[in-house]
Amino acid sequence: MSENSALNQIVRALFEAQPVGILATQSDRHPYCNIVAFTPSDDLRSILIATPRFTSKYRNMLKHPGVCFMIDNRSPQNPDFTDGIAVTCIGRAVTVLPEEFEDCKRRHFERHKNLRAHLDMPDCVLVRIEVERYVIARGVRQIETLSMI
Repeated sequence: MSENSALNQIVRALFEAQPVGILATQSDRHPYCNIVAFTPSDDLRSILIATPRFTSKYRNMLKHPGVCFMIDNRSPQNPDFTDGIAVTCIGRAVTVLPEEFEDCKRRHFERHKNLRAHLDMPDCVLVRIEVERYVIARGVRQIETLSMI
């Protein structure tokens, strides 16, 4: 198995296990983080999130589309960082186009059944994070990068 294939499997397994992650956007003055539900694409080249149009995170993404998104496997019962895995996705946020909206909404709802009311709100927008690279941290010392471009 190639190194990229092994890293791809790590990312895929973590994404399947975790429904939410931390989105980091940039305001004019400082970083801004939110917990958000996400849906990865089958090829892992993009991540889909939903947000109301009138939020700080959405305004930040419009003005500064470079974002980071982090998912990890830690738990309050096992805070040992030596065995943990964290994946940071570095990419660019783009608003889903109207012609793609219904298909993306359906995919996101299939993963997050509890978000129906949120996704049906008139001010809901879908944002696709186009992933440039994943930074995979295993434990505290093993850091690897998986390029998606």
